[in-house]
Amino acid sequence: METELNNLDSSGYNILHYAILKQQYQQVKNLLLFGLDPNKPTKRGLLPLNLAGNSQSIVLLLLHFNADLLKKSCHNSYVGNDLTELFMERDSELNLELKKYLDNFQAEINLYACYGF
Repeated sequence: METELNNLDSSGYNILHYAILKQQYQQVKNLLLFGLDPNKPTKRGLLPLNLAGNSQSIVLLLLHFNADLLKKSCHNSYVGNDLTELFMERDSELNLELKKYLDNFQAEINLYACYGF
């Protein structure tokens, strides 16, 4: 059943993608607890973190379930960069835990740049 729920429909989305787009926090949490993949892209290559958009609570939830900031999205950029750009202008409103995730992501990216990992 879990793998069936991870499958994409004819539009290229799965049930987790739809719950994220509708910003249904509890539904997203339940699906992640059930085992749906927080890194499963849509048919067009959008990742769940991309779909979460401005919802800091859903972004944090996905990160708690090991969504990967170092995955590349359909824009061929790290999803962590996309989120950093999205939330940077609202730094005063940024959840401190989310800020920690994004700061750690930036540190990892800097290591890759310096040492070529």
